[in-house]
Amino acid sequence: GVLDPETFSRFTTDREVFTSIAASVRDVCKQNPDRGVDLILSVSSCIESRDSVVQALGLESLSYLCEADIVDFYTAWKVISKELTDYSIDPMVSNGLCILLRWGAMDAEAYFETSKNLIQTLWSIGTYKKNNAEADRLWIKARGTAFHSLSHYKISLIQDSIPDFWRRNYECFTNEHNLEVLKAMENFQVEIIKFEHINRRRVTTDKRTTVHKFEKLLDVLPQAVFKEKSAHHRLPGAALLTIKFSSEDILREGKSKDLSRVHAAYEQALMEMAESMFISRNIVVALLALHSWKSFVSHWMQAVVTLLDTKESSKLNKPLKAANDIFKILCKCVPVSNPRVAVNITLAIGALCLVVPPTAHLVITSASDFLLKWLLQYEHEHQQWSAAISLGLIFNCFHPTDKKSKLQVIDGLFEVISNADSYLVKGACGLGLGYACQGLLTRADSTSDSDLEATTQFNERASVKEVLHTVTASLVKLCPSSCHSLKKLSICGTFSMEGMEENYDSLDDDPWAIAGLVLGLGNSVVALYRLGAYEDVIEIKNILISWIPDVDSSSVLFDVVNSVSLCMGSCLALPSVIAFCQRVELLNDDLDALFNRYTSLATELLNLKKSETVFQNLLMAICIGAGSLLSGILNDGVHAMKFADVKKFLDSLKYIYTHPYPPLVHLGGMFGAVNAFGAGAGDLTGIGWQSMNSQIKHEKESSLVRGPLLTSPVGETLSTSMLQEIFLLAKDAEDNHIRNYAAWAVSFLRSRWLSENQSLDNDSSQRNSVDSSQSRSFSAESLVWNLSLWLRDLNFEKPGDVVPVNTIATVLKCLTKAPRVPAIDWGVIVRRCMKVEAQIPQKSTNHRDPTLLREECLYFSLAHADHISPLLQFLDDLTDLPRFRRLEMNVQSVLLQYLSHLMKLFSDSRSKKLYEDLAVYFCSHSSSYLDYSSEQRSMLRMSFWKGICKCLVEVVSEETDSFSYLKKCIECLLPLLNLCNDGQPEFVDEWSAAIKCLIVVQKSWPGDMLQVHSTTSLSEGEHVDAARKIIIRARLCFAGCVSALELGNLKTTILSTTADGVWWNVLVEVAAAVYSADNGIKKQWLLDALDIGCVTAHPSTHLE
Repeated sequence: GVLDPETFSRFTTDREVFTSIAASVRDVCKQNPDRGVDLILSVSSCIESRDSVVQALGLESLSYLCEADIVDFYTAWKVISKELTDYSIDPMVSNGLCILLRWGAMDAEAYFETSKNLIQTLWSIGTYKKNNAEADRLWIKARGTAFHSLSHYKISLIQDSIPDFWRRNYECFTNEHNLEVLKAMENFQVEIIKFEHINRRRVTTDKRTTVHKFEKLLDVLPQAVFKEKSAHHRLPGAALLTIKFSSEDILREGKSKDLSRVHAAYEQALMEMAESMFISRNIVVALLALHSWKSFVSHWMQAVVTLLDTKESSKLNKPLKAANDIFKILCKCVPVSNPRVAVNITLAIGALCLVVPPTAHLVITSASDFLLKWLLQYEHEHQQWSAAISLGLIFNCFHPTDKKSKLQVIDGLFEVISNADSYLVKGACGLGLGYACQGLLTRADSTSDSDLEATTQFNERASVKEVLHTVTASLVKLCPSSCHSLKKLSICGTFSMEGMEENYDSLDDDPWAIAGLVLGLGNSVVALYRLGAYEDVIEIKNILISWIPDVDSSSVLFDVVNSVSLCMGSCLALPSVIAFCQRVELLNDDLDALFNRYTSLATELLNLKKSETVFQNLLMAICIGAGSLLSGILNDGVHAMKFADVKKFLDSLKYIYTHPYPPLVHLGGMFGAVNAFGAGAGDLTGIGWQSMNSQIKHEKESSLVRGPLLTSPVGETLSTSMLQEIFLLAKDAEDNHIRNYAAWAVSFLRSRWLSENQSLDNDSSQRNSVDSSQSRSFSAESLVWNLSLWLRDLNFEKPGDVVPVNTIATVLKCLTKAPRVPAIDWGVIVRRCMKVEAQIPQKSTNHRDPTLLREECLYFSLAHADHISPLLQFLDDLTDLPRFRRLEMNVQSVLLQYLSHLMKLFSDSRSKKLYEDLAVYFCSHSSSYLDYSSEQRSMLRMSFWKGICKCLVEVVSEETDSFSYLKKCIECLLPLLNLCNDGQPEFVDEWSAAIKCLIVVQKSWPGDMLQVHSTTSLSEGEHVDAARKIIIRARLCFAGCVSALELGNLKTTILSTTADGVWWNVLVEVAAAVYSADNGIKKQWLLDALDIGCVTAHPSTHLE
């Protein structure tokens, strides 16, 4: 007929008819290639046509014949290639050509030269771009098809065919913005990654690891500042952090008889350092001292453990014995101590509890009892305020079951903060309560049957609220001007401020009373977050910011009584609050403006030249707080700071410690500097701690800095210069205060660096950095390596360099499928990508939902968390109940569906907590899950069912502990399977997922959960519950998981209820299940139904 070539040629002048015939030829070749081969001349006529649509249809027709292997591709190509020399003129022809060229991959190696030209043709179409946006849109389909076809060729052939293929492919991929093309490129890039992995070679390098200059300074610090033993007591802070007071010879010999000599050496050092460490009722100095004592007692314990006889003590008991011996010595030194020594020993006891192993319950409890006695001695202020701080920290060391000790500490702090006459003691108790808050609500609300557990959880929730109420009420009494701000906290309730004993007197002579309470308020945000009071966490952050005056505003600085003390506390508390809010995604503030508020205030105070002690304390607090804030922002790696602002701040600190200012101001300048470098001095909670190491790439001349200052090429020169100056002050300064503070500050930095780089004491040349190790694992041309570096070095701060969400998501998708990735800063990379939708304009996303990028971050983390610990930590944070509650529904759904993967990554105890948290999330009457619509809740439950099902198939067996946790989750989900009024399942997909999960379960297990009692005396709710269980049993029977005989045991219940409402569908489901049974069971059901119909109150039910 009409499709024959003779007839075909008649219609070449009628474009519409010609196109229709060409489409018909294409359809025949697609549906029936054997018939299509008879039309090969018609196909050839289409390809020879000058009409682009007809020519494209002809190429597509030929591709179907090649796919069916009826026509040899290379034979056909030899014939038609001369007709396609100008394919680049029209995108439709190019698209048809790309479809056809896919089949050249089958025998490409046999026709190497020809296939080489084909690959180059596909590459030229895939990378084709015009400056005209409209023209580019027309080529999108052809470009996507080109990459789809390229993915069928062997990568070895492609790299031989395209010059400089690896670089050109990387640049093309990372510069592509169109979503459709990116989807086509994804498979192509995955094929390249697989090829790389199969053909990888270990690349060796002789490049020497770079050693930073500051590392050498830190390495020689002890020898430089402690040339003589007599210098120890002159530099007590530095000595506590750096010196090991036992002889190396004794430890090397390892004789247990020398244990007493080690204890004697450390006891002598204890008394000397405690006598020399002057704290002077200053809470900041006390925290720095406690941090230093922590290193001292840790060295002491290590020395004792080394000498303990392994025959007498097991490896587990050695640290316990060492801790107990040290605690006894500390207690023995107390009666002969003056107030200065007593304060230091109190702090040392608190530090000991922070370093002892978790199993040392007796030591921790004994220390708590000892300090509680001191706390309640109102006649000794120095004992009370130091004990309050230590007790707050010790509270977090108690065993979770030690409720009595926790209650005693909380009650003791409540009593003293209410009854103490000393304002300093009140402030220290407020700080202690803030620290104690962090040990509350560390696990989700228990859904166990244990009344004790439920009561304990309730008490802990009540304790958090009581702590906040007590701290805020005390703050209002001491500083009435804070009342207006604190009333915004909903967690404190609507407690009345009237009638409180208001103190309008200035506390400038004792500013740490109010500052301590503010610090306690700041430390409470962790417990508030666990409580679910997210708005209060944000409000506390905003309150703290509001108490730091804005110099640029027109208001007068510190015109309100005690506002200086409020500012002091806020400057010190805010960095850890900001760091916490960053981690849990509760931060939307302008960090640059916030940092500049600190620096502007410090500059203003320097210009005012106020000499009062309270302003010295304030300037110290500003310097230390600003340093901590800066390191928290930079070390987090997500936000970049303007280098000009950073330099201005560091120059101000340098000016402070190199000019004649009071000792406290010098201390603030030096500790502000080392905290900016990442020392974390005085941060005993670790909330703001981030790694000081970074592999983030920086441009040397960049105006922005991101990542740790000390290792950043942008800030390294300035920071190293400052560190060298402080080092020289510690070594040669004539002023004892300056020398002491300088040595102390640098020692903190050294201690922190050592904790992250244990090999610092070894030969630096023998160390292997991450970058050098990766250069041995990945070649410079490796796609995985280059894509990883591309993600690492993305710059969201420059508007002109914005990369679309589509590109980032596709790159992550490809790396998710990579067998391995380099060990770079993946924790930082993923967190930056999770926040990317807030940084990239919506118009750049090409109509793709930016939240999908967050899903890709999850898939990537799940794929590689087993060998990259920051990704495991990232998943751990996301699945913690307070954080999980706030995630978007699609992110929650992904985590629920990948429960089996999480179980493989997490420990047994962490998996148990995860399932407990999820049970609370779905079953609690106050859960944020209830804020979703019924459809959304069903989707989440369906994801949970799917996740549990995978766990049962892949991970959990009946013998494991996890089996019981899953059973509780299923018991929690079963009552949530909803039925409509007519008894039909409300959400079919959810029911389907639930039944599939129950089918996987052992046959004996569901029987307990699906037990149905007589329906004659049930309430309406119980009636629906019975219907749900019978329907589930019926569907399990229909699936062959439950025997029809078991379902037969419910005949009396099923047939003795009126057949209306939900029960009608029960009968339908049971009938469907029985219908699939054998004839004997069907007959028995019929006979039993007739018997029951004679005695039941509802005889019509069995007839229906």
